[in-house]
Amino acid sequence: MTETSKKAVKSEPILLIIDVQTAFAKAIEDFKKLVGRISLAAKAFGELGIQAIVTEQYPKGLGHTAEEILATLPLNTPIIEKTEFSAFEKIKKILNERKTAEVIICGIEAHICVYQTASSLFNDGKKITILADCVSSRSDVDKSIALERMRSSGIVISTLEMSLFEKMGDCLHPKFREIQKLIK
Repeated sequence: MTETSKKAVKSEPILLIIDVQTAFAKAIEDFKKLVGRISLAAKAFGELGIQAIVTEQYPKGLGHTAEEILATLPLNTPIIEKTEFSAFEKIKKILNERKTAEVIICGIEAHICVYQTASSLFNDGKKITILADCVSSRSDVDKSIALERMRSSGIVISTLEMSLFEKMGDCLHPKFREIQKLIK
């Protein structure tokens, strides 16, 4: 493959939803709000043709992904069980098969699984965007420090709305009205 033909291959981003499982409902103060934001993210990015991958940390002990989120995803969305804090090893095959260069991340906990996954993906050369309003931790301090560390390492910190409008780029985008209705 020539250098020119490598550049011609367009890579679609992936939305990675990390470990938003039912056992965290009592441990994370804003869990219900977070689930609503991530559901909105899944629906809106889906409207833009951006597929999702879901991970579940030790579902035998922590339960499965919140139903509200699953209801917004296509039935063929990969749901990957893991015990490692970083999802990198579990998802890299899917990302390579899809030639994914960009990963948009939401989920919990920001300072553990989100941070370790984002760092591993970033170190592997992926463009990483963390949706700050779609991640959480049991402690606000842990979330804040995680976002600060990721930003200082070169990972992009954004918000759901900012990221959606960046992806559309123009109010003439064919999905602009649908996205606008979802976020209002």
